[in-house]
Amino acid sequence: MNSDKDNKTNASNSEKEKCKDLAKEYFFVSVQHEGTKEINSMKKKLKVKQHQGESSTIQIVEHDNLYVPEKEESVGSIIKTKACTLRQNYHHLDFNAKAIISLGLNSILDLSHKYPDAQSTLFDNRQWLHLQRTNKPKKYVLEEYAYIRNILQPIFKAYNPAKTSDQNWTALYIQAKKLAEQNDPEIDISKKDISFCIHAMLQILMAIKHEPGLFSDTVDSSEWDYIVKFWGPITQRLFYFSGLRLKWGDTHLTMHDTISDIVLKVDLRIIHDSIKQRYNVENEVGVAEAAEENPGKVKFHSDRCKVLIESKAIVDRFILDGCDIDNVDSLQICGMEIYFIKLDLRDHGLYTGTQHYHSVVDASLNSLDKYMDLAMNLLCFRDRCIEINNIYENHLAASRGQQKSAKRPAPRPIDDALSNKQTWIRGSWNPPRTGKTPPPPEPSNLYAQEQ
Repeated sequence: MNSDKDNKTNASNSEKEKCKDLAKEYFFVSVQHEGTKEINSMKKKLKVKQHQGESSTIQIVEHDNLYVPEKEESVGSIIKTKACTLRQNYHHLDFNAKAIISLGLNSILDLSHKYPDAQSTLFDNRQWLHLQRTNKPKKYVLEEYAYIRNILQPIFKAYNPAKTSDQNWTALYIQAKKLAEQNDPEIDISKKDISFCIHAMLQILMAIKHEPGLFSDTVDSSEWDYIVKFWGPITQRLFYFSGLRLKWGDTHLTMHDTISDIVLKVDLRIIHDSIKQRYNVENEVGVAEAAEENPGKVKFHSDRCKVLIESKAIVDRFILDGCDIDNVDSLQICGMEIYFIKLDLRDHGLYTGTQHYHSVVDASLNSLDKYMDLAMNLLCFRDRCIEINNIYENHLAASRGQQKSAKRPAPRPIDDALSNKQTWIRGSWNPPRTGKTPPPPEPSNLYAQEQ
């Protein structure tokens, strides 16, 4: 046993000495050959050696252009360096450190956290606020659907504080059903958005009356209780007439050959179907993750990381496939709460995640009109998914046109902006699925090799 320990110690010391010798050689070469290919090659070798030596200092240098006051390193360099430093101890760390690893090794900066949670701890409070101010989430523009609020006023005005809860429920329900009959999209498709908002109000009313356990802290409801009894019917109706399909229940993302496999299973995939060589091909345009009510910080952070990694995989696939879609929206559900999240490919090797809307559905009848904001945000989320679908459809149509044309000897070149974005893409890292699963190695292209 001592012999094995001595051998490991000697090997570690030997690796350190090699790293030191290489650093000396790098310094000597840099003086004589500054700016040449030789020094760039030496710099690369040194960085690899530093990664191989477990106890060696790890310093990632990324080429994103995002900085904070009083720090010389870029934000991408900071989050990746810390993630690499902590990776091997993943199972022995708390949920904040695990989020730092999972996000950093996927080149993601999640700006939705409040200080001092997750990646915010890599900066001081002032620096974190600076990042949030300069990278504010892009909220949906709701004006397009503001007219629906006026149409639904008879529902909201039906509430009378002088009446009992049962009397108010009946009055609200009668008005909602009456408006639903007047705005049937199966008869007039132009009323589909009005119909969805009425449907959302009816789902809330039905949940309040028939599924009170969804709102109770004493009832043990599972995540699928919330999906099957509430969010499922709402999201299914949301995507009627959209040309998109929802696929529920722990299925894998469609990766094709553009990026490495990701073993994460997704609770909800919003899918665009296409035909390739007579076979149906699924392509995600959005995803959602679901959990029970008050899942705790560990589960909440885990799901937030998961949905951002899934969104990154979707963006990577589009960009590497030659389709200029550099951001996607996703949903995170926790019981009767819902969070709207955006993931952007921001710069060289850096993706940013932001939360642009949050809503909680409660059992109160006297403020049903507040859920109009939720309904309109859901409509905008659907519109973004449809927009991505249309962009990708046009891309596929153009690609098919090139393949059929025998007069074109070469495919259409990718424009410079998209070609540049393809160099921004970085590898994906899968968090260990169980406590017995060893942390995977870093992605092979975690950082840019040369600039």
